[in-house]
Amino acid sequence: MRTLLLLATLSMSATLPSFAADSTKPTKAEADAFRLSMDKVNRTIQAYTGIFEALAQDPALVAKWKAERANLEDTNGRDTMSIVAARLASKQPKVNAAFTNAGITPKEAGMTMETVIGGMLGIAMLEGTGAKAELPKGFVKENVDFVKAHKNEIVATLSRMQELAKKYPQLAKLNAEESESEPENEK
Repeated sequence: MRTLLLLATLSMSATLPSFAADSTKPTKAEADAFRLSMDKVNRTIQAYTGIFEALAQDPALVAKWKAERANLEDTNGRDTMSIVAARLASKQPKVNAAFTNAGITPKEAGMTMETVIGGMLGIAMLEGTGAKAELPKGFVKENVDFVKAHKNEIVATLSRMQELAKKYPQLAKLNAEESESEPENEK
């Protein structure tokens, strides 16, 4: 389970304060209706792979990505990769193409990653509190059940992100470098 959490959080950056308004934030109705599938997980990883490949080939795109990432307000643990990608997709054809070729939108990709993380947290809560435990409010049982039933497939799919991080270590550090530099910028 720890490996699954580690792999899934490669594309996420957690901060606690409130959301910034963006086109990737699902409405409550969208979040409640969203159901995971391996197709969505695979398409998300395909899109993120396309983004990594585009970034690896285009230093100017890396600079634009970093600038957009630095302009993010608090994301409250949301999938920052999808938020930055959504902001750049209309201006950067390579980013747009990564999602178009994968057949998924940045919003759907973000919801997929966030729902996988939520499913893993739900499993951990249930396992930590015993067999008679119920999911806390806000968790969609079908998504938690899906993550539990497809754990091995999800781990295998998310491991492709880990492989990208090894292939492009300079890109895998984009979020980490910015997070480390933020306290200095605030001084």
